[in-house]
Amino acid sequence: MKGPKKIKRIALIGAGNMATHLFSSLTGKVEIVQVYSRHIENARVLAAKSPDCAAICDIADIDRTVDMAIVAVSDSAIQEVADKLSKVLGEKTDKCVVVHTSGTTTATIAGKKMSVLYPLQTFTKGVALDMKTVPFFIAADTEADTRAIRSIASLMSENILYIEREKLPKLHLAAVFACNFANRTWAIAEEILHDAGFDFSVMENIVRTTLDKALAVGAREGQTGPARRNDDNTINYHLAMLEGENAHIYSLLTQSIINEYNNDDKNNNG
Repeated sequence: MKGPKKIKRIALIGAGNMATHLFSSLTGKVEIVQVYSRHIENARVLAAKSPDCAAICDIADIDRTVDMAIVAVSDSAIQEVADKLSKVLGEKTDKCVVVHTSGTTTATIAGKKMSVLYPLQTFTKGVALDMKTVPFFIAADTEADTRAIRSIASLMSENILYIEREKLPKLHLAAVFACNFANRTWAIAEEILHDAGFDFSVMENIVRTTLDKALAVGAREGQTGPARRNDDNTINYHLAMLEGENAHIYSLLTQSIINEYNNDDKNNNG
């Protein structure tokens, strides 16, 4: 499959969190001719922000002359969208670079693996971020497609990396632990703080320091806290203040930390 040397016209398929940020980052740098969403109103919200951009709610209405179609929909919908695109584009499939933005999905189009443009970031509508620093991971089967995807990624970010498709799921899994699970524990901390009459903002310094330390010396080396010290009195005191799911989460993470450092402590004490 040969991709165009220059991507000029793009169709953005999706209008969710990631698609919204991609749209904002690409607007004014390349022509986004269409935005697709199953819910036409969502597509119209984005399309209205760029001149001559059309909102559509049917894949059959995709402009067959676009140079690239960026599929930024939920993982479960990617293959379905790819199958519909394949029928719409027909022989044009070889001339249009079709990419998805998932870190876990292995999708195909016209019998070939879809190329990947995966930004390693958490996206929420209305929450601004500096896309220039976001790592964009690229996977494609041809040099032409790789160059085409890189040209678009470079319009958004200064941090472009290449990755083999089979490594993407591990990257995504790591992101779930580092981002989604960490955020869930912050939410629990937020609840506890509210009960004590404090806002989560009081945690800003410790959260930032923890991240800085993990990046500087590694998360394993930077681990502290009662579980790391095997401080049973503090652990039991904490558990007495918790109940239900939060108590289970505390116990699970505490035991994980204890297990991780148990051999280290034995060796140091031996």
